Amino acid sequence: MSKYVQGQGGPGENPLIDDAINQKFLRQVAIRKLRNPVLKADVERLVRLQYDCLGIASDTIPDIGPEAQQREGAFAKGERANVLEYAGEPMEIPHKRVNAGKGDWVGFIRFNRTGFFDPAVLGKALEDRSIGKQVVWDDLISRGFPRDFASASDLFHDPQDRPAGMLLYVSVLPKLRGLGLVDKALSSAINDLRGDGADFAVAYARLPELESAANNADNARRKLDEYVAMRNPEGWSPDWGVRFHQRAGGTLICGIPDSAPDDARSLGRER
Repeated sequence: MSKYVQGQGGPGENPLIDDAINQKFLRQVAIRKLRNPVLKADVERLVRLQYDCLGIASDTIPDIGPEAQQREGAFAKGERANVLEYAGEPMEIPHKRVNAGKGDWVGFIRFNRTGFFDPAVLGKALEDRSIGKQVVWDDLISRGFPRDFASASDLFHDPQDRPAGMLLYVSVLPKLRGLGLVDKALSSAINDLRGDGADFAVAYARLPELESAANNADNARRKLDEYVAMRNPEGWSPDWGVRFHQRAGGTLICGIPDSAPDDARSLGRER
C-alpha cells in the first residue's frame, strides 16, 4: 500500500518553485509492469492501491482476498497493469502536503489487447472525424463495437493477436493529482501496446463536465453529439476528460449514450 503522510508545510505560493518540485518528483517516478504470471503480493497491493486512488482507505476493507483473486484471474486472461512507483529518495512536496517514500505506488493504468474493434472501421471513423464528418454511434455498434464499457472490458473475449488495445482504467492518489502522473501512465500503456503491435488504443472515457453543461440525463441525451464536438479556438475540448486524451494524441470519435449508468457526473454518457 502506498504510504503518504501529511506534511507540515502549507500550499506553495511560488508557482515556479512548485513546478520545479513537481518535475523533480515526476522524473523519479518509474513504471513497474505487472504481467501474467504476476506475484500474488503485487495483485493484492494493486487492489489496495485502487481503493486508495478512489479515496477509500484500503485498511478499512475487511477482506480484499476475493477481489485480488478476481484481478489475478484477469491477468491470466490478458489484462496488464503499469504501476507508477516512486523510485527516488524520500521527498517532501510541500504544496501538496505529502511526503513521498522510495518504493511507494502512486498510481496505475490497466489495459489489454482486444478483438472487439475492427481496424478498418476504426480507421474509417478517424478519417471521417478528420474532415469534420459526424460518426454515429449506432453505426459503430452495427459493426461490432461493444455497446458500453462493461461489455468492452470483458476479459473473456480472446485478446490474443488482436489489432487493438483497450485502455481500461487509470488513476492516481488524490493528493498527487495535477502533477502529470496520469499522463505518464497513459503514455506508458500506449507505448507498450504500440510495441506489442497494436494498431489502435481505444478508450470508453468519461465526460466529467457534462453534468454542469446538461444538468440532467434528458438534456445530456439531446446535447451529447453537440457537446463532444465542441472545441475552443486552439482545438481543445471544454471537458477535461476529453482534453486528457487529446494531450496523449487521441481523437474523440463520438459520444456513447447510456453507456455508464453508474457515473453520475457523466450523466451516464461517455465518449
